[in-house]
Amino acid sequence: MCSLFPRFFHASTQVLPTQQLAVTAPPATVCPNAVAALEAAKPTGLPSRAACYFACERPENAIRFLDAELRYKGQPLGQPMYVYEIEFPAGHHKVAMALIAAIESKLKVGSPPDRAIAEYWHPTLKWQFFEVFGPEIQIVQQVATPDLVELSVATFRYQNDHALAAGL
Repeated sequence: MCSLFPRFFHASTQVLPTQQLAVTAPPATVCPNAVAALEAAKPTGLPSRAACYFACERPENAIRFLDAELRYKGQPLGQPMYVYEIEFPAGHHKVAMALIAAIESKLKVGSPPDRAIAEYWHPTLKWQFFEVFGPEIQIVQQVATPDLVELSVATFRYQNDHALAAGL
């Protein structure tokens, strides 16, 4: 079957049912100050980051995204992680993941985050590691968990973006 939607990858610590539409997006709990600032500057027509599902363009990035979320929340690491190919049937937006932490850091120290917020909604720089978000997902299928080399490359891509975001 050919899909009309681009495919992305979502990682979870839970086994999720495939071919199911998830429409009640969970609230964002990571970097709450940055989320509030981003929502205040969100262009009309783009999905909300405050309550959404997240995915990435590559399975290894999805694992790294989930790992960062677990670390931020102080949850135990080393638990099983599952990767799913998903679609965003109600639309999505793609942004550089490193910008959310950069915005949160700037807000904590009282630095203006305006450049980072503008870059978040309208990217102009060359980013390597993206988060994709939207209000609902369709779980297509479970896919293989990336190997250690793929995960290391994903970490390297994120670290490069983190350094780029810190300069904004």
